[in-house]
Amino acid sequence: MSSKKNHHDSLTYLIQSLVGMETTVELRYERSVRGTVAHVDDYMNIEMTRVTCTSIIYGYSQSFSTMFISGNQIRYVHIPKEVDVLVAIHKKLEENQRRGPQRRRMQSHKEQKLQRERAMVRAKILGRGRGRDSTSNL
Repeated sequence: MSSKKNHHDSLTYLIQSLVGMETTVELRYERSVRGTVAHVDDYMNIEMTRVTCTSIIYGYSQSFSTMFISGNQIRYVHIPKEVDVLVAIHKKLEENQRRGPQRRRMQSHKEQKLQRERAMVRAKILGRGRGRDSTSNL
């Protein structure tokens, strides 16, 4: 059996069908997040907008304009009543078969910064970009 995730056997399609809808995501460590789903990748990382994050134990809440939720932090996703689960999964499956699954996963800010730094190092090694010596091609 392959270690690659088989997206046809997962419920990721159901969560991806919630893009544009308001829902609640319960997280590990007794926290919940309510907001509008903006994007869901194949690893079930969720990006939400207009978010209210609440601590279930302590009862305090904070509001954010956007929030990135790593898939491994998710405990439950509340499916809105207006969503027909079977229809949503079937529709998303047909859509992805037509254009192929999204292979790119969302990157956290830390990963984006690391990627930019690596690109700068590669550019310096190859003699491109800032710091290029004009006599190095002679």
